[in-house]
Amino acid sequence: MAHSAPASQSRSLLLPRLFLAALGLAIAAEVAATEAGPRSQAACPDVSGHFRVDGFSAALGEALVRLGIRGAGFTGSEVRLGARAELGLRIWVKEGSTGTMPSQPTVVLQHGREFVCRDGRLIFTSSGGAGRRIEQEWYEGSSTLRIAPGNPRGLNIEVVFAGSQRAPLFSYESARISLPIPGTGRTSTDAIRWPDISEPDTTPRAVEAKPEPKALITTRRMLDSAVLGNVVLGWLSVSGNAVRASFKAPRAEDAVRLEDRLRAAAIPYKVTQSPMWSNNGYHMEVLFWPEGGGPANVWRPSVHRVEQEIRKLGNVMVDVTKVEDIDGAYVATLSILGQEPVEKIVAQLRTTTNMFSELVLVSEWVRVDQPRIRFAQLRLRVR
Repeated sequence: MAHSAPASQSRSLLLPRLFLAALGLAIAAEVAATEAGPRSQAACPDVSGHFRVDGFSAALGEALVRLGIRGAGFTGSEVRLGARAELGLRIWVKEGSTGTMPSQPTVVLQHGREFVCRDGRLIFTSSGGAGRRIEQEWYEGSSTLRIAPGNPRGLNIEVVFAGSQRAPLFSYESARISLPIPGTGRTSTDAIRWPDISEPDTTPRAVEAKPEPKALITTRRMLDSAVLGNVVLGWLSVSGNAVRASFKAPRAEDAVRLEDRLRAAAIPYKVTQSPMWSNNGYHMEVLFWPEGGGPANVWRPSVHRVEQEIRKLGNVMVDVTKVEDIDGAYVATLSILGQEPVEKIVAQLRTTTNMFSELVLVSEWVRVDQPRIRFAQLRLRVR
């Protein structure tokens, strides 16, 4: 007569079997997840192809920086994008018309880290701040790069900027603290297209170089190392009887010293674009008259030069919001924290600098949307 196993023994045999079955299911699920990894990611559009870099603009510059391919900014550059961006966007770059396309990718961008795929586009969101001049006003915010395949060929590139005007609280050489001004939010979109390499190349061909105009040669000699200092001379172009020149200064103070050295060297000049921070430097444009015919020998510093002179006040509770050149005088707007009288601040400024022959308080006010900040407007004339 057969005897059945005791209940306790049956339970002891059943538990290991259940454990092994559960372990097997877990392993199978992990294997399935691993095999399905790429397929489980968001679908990315097919942006693969060989393209000619085109559309030279601020949008192009920002796109090249975000993609990590600054070298593609040279004329005649080409870019090749690999397939299956969800596995990593592989980018090959031919730098300039004399460059060669490498056999290995120049850069590989990771899906989910450098970009995401959404709505049929590759979307790159900036990790840092961005700035734009819109209708003569400066806006700060963030920008987003969007890439999508063209229809039927080419590559469509968009840079979308969203930001607002800001009221500065404190400003130093290496730091700036400001608050967004309510009601000033703006969005702008810049779009360019990179044609497929099979499309006709409409880029203007280089022509035989002509001799450099005498005015440019004279200007280049005039702007020697003693005048430039730490400032780098960029391009030169003839503008009527004058020469327009671009400069890049590593610091705001270097741009100030350039103007002071121009004045000391008795070189007439007019700043047509005040120094603006971009790409790790302050960029500015200046007009010169190397063959005479310029303005009278009266010093007319830029609004940037005047702003930096006011900042010598060194009062952390006072910031220069704006300086304008109006009717032969400079009008400066200050933002002030605390209860210090404006008259006292003006008196301190008079003792700090002797640059101004006239320094007058025009008005003082408080904005409803910023009750903790007072604003004051000064009228100044240089000696």
